Amino acid sequence: GQSASESVLELVSRDPAIEVQSVHRSAGFKLTQLGQFPNRVFAPDHVDYFHSLSPAARQRFLDWSRSTNYAGIDPDESQKLFSLIYEDSIAGRKRLQTHAYSLISAIEHSAEGYRIELTDTFSQRTQVLEVDAVVLGTGYQQYLIPPLLSGLQPWLKADLDGGLLIDRDYRVAMQGECDVNIWVNGLSERSHGISDSQSFSLMALRAERIANALERAVTPAAEPLLAQWK
Repeated sequence: GQSASESVLELVSRDPAIEVQSVHRSAGFKLTQLGQFPNRVFAPDHVDYFHSLSPAARQRFLDWSRSTNYAGIDPDESQKLFSLIYEDSIAGRKRLQTHAYSLISAIEHSAEGYRIELTDTFSQRTQVLEVDAVVLGTGYQQYLIPPLLSGLQPWLKADLDGGLLIDRDYRVAMQGECDVNIWVNGLSERSHGISDSQSFSLMALRAERIANALERAVTPAAEPLLAQWK
């Protein structure tokens, strides 16, 4: 949501003669859930709470909290976009046209760029757009196994869904004859909650937790002093 809205505003600012077609499966750009109480999901104590849940409960929690971080835009961006459309309607121009409740059902190269077929999700009516370029604002995807670690998959312990098992200190669970430790930062939304998605939320606290875990792992434990009495 936010990246898509910023892309639209950036394109419009570059060329006053541009025409942007913005396609949405919903009614259009919607606001991120910004209330103080819902945003408690980004607090450190919620990470502890989320990590203690069962896998099924974690998924329900993620489904509930998605609107705090995904598919939404800031109020300022929403106002800019709506004002742009309103001002253009007064001036008799159309730099931004939104297509609500629409899916891209087909796309192909054309002589001038791309030919895109849209299908209305309710009426099933179709229309065709001819455009010069396509910009995707489809969000981010978190892999069950990050590509960077795919070569280590035989040694990575997986959960029931095939994803990484990550402890509270962000250490990846290993299996087999493997004596190395791996910590991850920003790849643990499924184990630590919405604040550990690909965002800056709690980044400093995550880094501190990982640094402390690294220090414990590399610092040899003090050997107990033994006294022998004769």
